[in-house]
Amino acid sequence: MSSSSYPRTEQMSVGPDNNQNGNIQEKDWSYKLGDCHDACFLSTKTFICPCVTYGENRSNITKKNNNIICSILYCFCCPCILGALSRYDVRRKYNIKGSLGGDCCTHCFCCCCGLIQESREIENNLNG
Repeated sequence: MSSSSYPRTEQMSVGPDNNQNGNIQEKDWSYKLGDCHDACFLSTKTFICPCVTYGENRSNITKKNNNIICSILYCFCCPCILGALSRYDVRRKYNIKGSLGGDCCTHCFCCCCGLIQESREIENNLNG
Protein backbone atom coordinates (compact mmCIF):
# COMPACT_ATOMS: atom_id res chain seq x y z
CA MET A 1 0.00 0.00 0.00
CA SER A 2 1.50 3.33 -0.97
CA SER A 3 1.79 6.26 1.39
CA SER A 4 -0.23 8.41 -1.02
CA SER A 5 -3.43 6.58 -0.10
CA TYR A 6 -3.39 7.95 3.44
CA PRO A 7 -4.92 11.39 4.04
CA ARG A 8 -2.47 14.15 4.78
CA THR A 9 -2.66 15.55 8.31
CA GLU A 10 -1.61 19.02 9.42
CA GLN A 11 1.21 19.42 11.88
CA MET A 12 -0.02 19.93 15.41
CA SER A 13 0.62 23.27 17.10
CA VAL A 14 0.64 23.47 20.87
CA GLY A 15 -0.81 26.39 22.81
CA PRO A 16 -2.76 29.48 21.84
CA ASP A 17 0.34 31.67 21.40
CA ASN A 18 1.65 29.88 18.30
CA ASN A 19 1.44 31.65 14.97
CA GLN A 20 1.09 29.98 11.56
CA ASN A 21 4.80 29.09 11.43
CA GLY A 22 4.76 27.39 14.82
CA ASN A 23 6.78 30.14 16.48
CA ILE A 24 5.72 31.50 19.85
CA GLN A 25 4.43 35.07 19.69
CA GLU A 26 6.51 37.42 21.81
CA LYS A 27 4.68 40.13 23.70
CA ASP A 28 5.59 43.50 25.16
CA TRP A 29 6.26 44.10 28.84
CA SER A 30 3.05 44.61 30.82
CA TYR A 31 4.56 47.75 32.38
CA LYS A 32 6.88 50.32 30.85
CA LEU A 33 10.40 50.79 32.17
CA GLY A 34 9.53 54.21 33.57
CA ASP A 35 6.37 53.08 35.38
CA CYS A 36 8.21 52.93 38.71
CA HIS A 37 5.97 55.53 40.33
CA ASP A 38 2.92 53.24 40.12
CA ALA A 39 4.33 50.86 42.74
CA CYS A 40 5.49 53.09 45.61
CA PHE A 41 6.55 50.42 48.13
CA LEU A 42 8.35 48.32 45.52
CA SER A 43 10.07 51.41 44.10
CA THR A 44 11.21 52.65 47.51
CA LYS A 45 12.52 49.21 48.48
CA THR A 46 14.32 48.81 45.15
CA PHE A 47 15.93 52.25 45.13
CA ILE A 48 17.14 51.81 48.74
CA CYS A 49 18.27 48.18 48.45
CA PRO A 50 18.06 46.74 44.92
CA CYS A 51 19.66 43.47 46.01
CA VAL A 52 16.48 42.56 47.94
CA THR A 53 14.26 42.98 44.87
CA TYR A 54 16.78 41.07 42.76
CA GLY A 55 16.75 38.17 45.25
CA GLU A 56 12.95 38.07 45.33
CA ASN A 57 12.78 38.12 41.53
CA ARG A 58 15.26 35.24 41.25
CA SER A 59 13.36 33.18 43.83
CA ASN A 60 10.09 33.71 41.97
CA ILE A 61 11.61 32.84 38.59
CA THR A 62 13.57 29.77 39.69
CA LYS A 63 10.94 28.59 42.21
CA LYS A 64 13.76 28.05 44.72
CA ASN A 65 13.99 29.68 48.11
CA ASN A 66 17.39 31.23 47.39
CA ASN A 67 16.68 34.95 47.65
CA ILE A 68 19.27 35.58 50.40
CA ILE A 69 22.07 33.96 48.39
CA CYS A 70 21.01 35.82 45.24
CA SER A 71 20.86 39.11 47.14
CA ILE A 72 24.39 38.63 48.49
CA LEU A 73 25.72 37.72 45.03
CA TYR A 74 24.05 40.81 43.58
CA CYS A 75 25.78 43.00 46.19
CA PHE A 76 29.29 41.61 45.80
CA CYS A 77 29.44 40.44 42.18
CA CYS A 78 28.72 42.46 39.08
CA PRO A 79 25.07 43.51 39.48
CA CYS A 80 24.79 44.66 35.85
CA ILE A 81 25.62 41.21 34.51
CA LEU A 82 23.54 39.31 37.08
CA GLY A 83 20.63 41.69 36.52
CA ALA A 84 20.83 41.33 32.74
CA LEU A 85 20.91 37.53 32.94
CA SER A 86 17.96 37.53 35.31
CA ARG A 87 16.04 39.89 33.01
CA TYR A 88 16.79 37.53 30.14
CA ASP A 89 15.30 34.66 32.18
CA VAL A 90 12.15 36.70 32.86
CA ARG A 91 11.79 37.51 29.16
CA ARG A 92 12.28 33.88 28.16
CA LYS A 93 9.85 32.55 30.75
CA TYR A 94 7.06 34.96 29.79
CA ASN A 95 7.82 35.28 26.03
CA ILE A 96 8.63 38.98 26.15
CA LYS A 97 10.28 40.82 23.25
CA GLY A 98 13.86 41.99 23.66
CA SER A 99 17.50 41.02 23.44
CA LEU A 100 20.35 40.24 25.80
CA GLY A 101 22.05 43.45 24.67
CA GLY A 102 18.97 45.44 25.64
CA ASP A 103 18.89 43.62 28.98
CA CYS A 104 22.53 44.61 29.60
CA CYS A 105 21.82 48.25 28.74
CA THR A 106 18.79 48.30 31.03
CA HIS A 107 20.77 47.01 33.99
CA CYS A 108 23.83 49.16 33.30
CA PHE A 109 21.96 52.45 32.95
CA CYS A 110 18.62 51.95 34.71
CA CYS A 111 18.96 48.91 36.98
CA CYS A 112 16.37 49.89 39.59
CA CYS A 113 13.71 50.61 36.98
CA GLY A 114 14.56 47.29 35.30
CA LEU A 115 14.25 45.37 38.57
CA ILE A 116 10.90 47.02 39.30
CA GLN A 117 9.60 46.24 35.81
CA GLU A 118 10.69 42.61 36.14
CA SER A 119 9.19 42.28 39.61
CA ARG A 120 5.85 43.65 38.45
CA GLU A 121 5.87 41.36 35.40
CA ILE A 122 6.59 38.31 37.57
CA GLU A 123 3.84 39.29 40.02
CA ASN A 124 1.43 39.94 37.17
CA ASN A 125 2.07 36.48 35.71
CA LEU A 126 1.97 34.69 39.07
CA ASN A 127 -1.38 36.25 39.96
CA GLY A 128 -3.03 35.34 36.73
